[in-house]
Amino acid sequence: MKIMRWLGSNLTSLILSLLLALVVWISAVISANPNTEVEISVPLEVRQLVTDLAIVDQLPGTVSLIILAPESIIHQLEEENPLIAYIELPDIQAGTYRFQVRVDIPDQLKPIRVLELNPKQLVLKVSNLISKVLPISIQTEGEPAIGYQTSGLSWEGTSVTVTGQENKVQDVIMVVGTLDISDATNSINSSIKLEARTGTGEIVDGIMLSPETVIVNQVISLQGGYRNVAVNVITMGVVEPGYRFTSITPAPPTVMVFS
Repeated sequence: MKIMRWLGSNLTSLILSLLLALVVWISAVISANPNTEVEISVPLEVRQLVTDLAIVDQLPGTVSLIILAPESIIHQLEEENPLIAYIELPDIQAGTYRFQVRVDIPDQLKPIRVLELNPKQLVLKVSNLISKVLPISIQTEGEPAIGYQTSGLSWEGTSVTVTGQENKVQDVIMVVGTLDISDATNSINSSIKLEARTGTGEIVDGIMLSPETVIVNQVISLQGGYRNVAVNVITMGVVEPGYRFTSITPAPPTVMVFS
């Protein structure tokens, strides 16, 4: 009974003491690891985009955040930042949409508060992805060395699949690879990159090609009547006393002779 009476008469003091102890503890924790406001950049990714759609507009690579977090968390982010900004594109069709930018915060970093996000929204145009098949065209650039001629240009494969945004794929009229044969003196067997081009020859960017490269073989041979002869240097006289002759290198080492 005495204990109950004592508790009854001192309950308010006990509660106040506990609250005061809690405040002191929280103050000690905050002073040891104070909250800090910083601005950071995080990568932006697209989620749930179906395979037959593509974003037409250029996406920003990063999003700027102003966050409030304990100082220890800030130091952790400086060493390795797992934060990711993202937009979701579920169940949409071709058109223009406004997407909300969100931030993915791992559970171990939940004390982080995002105070400001820039940009908060993105207005993007989404287009259908289409494909078409076009023949491969190979063109040569430059001329072989004097006295040499080209013949027998060939390449592996005959067609390429062009995939991309509907409006861009429609602009592609031809797929071309360019082989440089400037000053060549031997046959060339090389892998060259293919390029999607318009009817006027302009390159169309943002297009996927399959295959992206092709093996090209260009036969280069010496023309009739031409001979490639090595230069032989004949020396006359002797070197001065105290010197000795070591080597001599002609430039060019060969010359083309026509008969």
